[in-house]
Amino acid sequence: SMRAHLPAVADTLPATSLDEPWGYRHKVHFVFANASPRKPLIMGHYVRGSRRVFAAEECPVHDPRGNAFAFALWDECAVAGIRAAGPTLTQGTIRHVAVRTAAATGHTMATLVVTNAGDKRLRSATRSALARQEAPESFHLNLHPRPDAYLFGRETRHVRGPRQLRETVAGASFLLSPTAFFQTNVRAAEILVRLVLDALPSGLPVL
Repeated sequence: SMRAHLPAVADTLPATSLDEPWGYRHKVHFVFANASPRKPLIMGHYVRGSRRVFAAEECPVHDPRGNAFAFALWDECAVAGIRAAGPTLTQGTIRHVAVRTAAATGHTMATLVVTNAGDKRLRSATRSALARQEAPESFHLNLHPRPDAYLFGRETRHVRGPRQLRETVAGASFLLSPTAFFQTNVRAAEILVRLVLDALPSGLPVL
């Protein structure tokens, strides 16, 4: 009978620098909600085990560049009187914002998820947000009118800047589309690649 060869288990490695443990998440994601029928728009995260959103004042695990634009966009949408779609998608327009920041190049790509693109206030708010200093190089609008738990809908509209974000991991270059999955901590992805390469004989092709 054949016996599988299992490599020795190595010690757990830190995915972030112990000297700089914050700001490691290169994918910034916030959810929009309405505090009450009469109170303004809030932006934050889901309370654990629920679909209730608490308003975030900061998120230290996010890359600060992504945080900066997300809060700038929230500010402009709140001033414009835009409301969140809500759990039943009947209360307003906006649902989520996702901002990806490239660890290698410093470029940013933001995607605003909405139920529809017909609200003129939304156009004005996004135009104002994109004129601010925190604006990303690339911006997309994703249409998600279905009441499901998926982050993105099927249709994404390119608004400005490059259509894709370039990222580099362990010497390999990637082009990321707005709705693509990619490791949220790029430095951790580099560690994973290095562990695989270190476990293989040199010279072998690796996909």
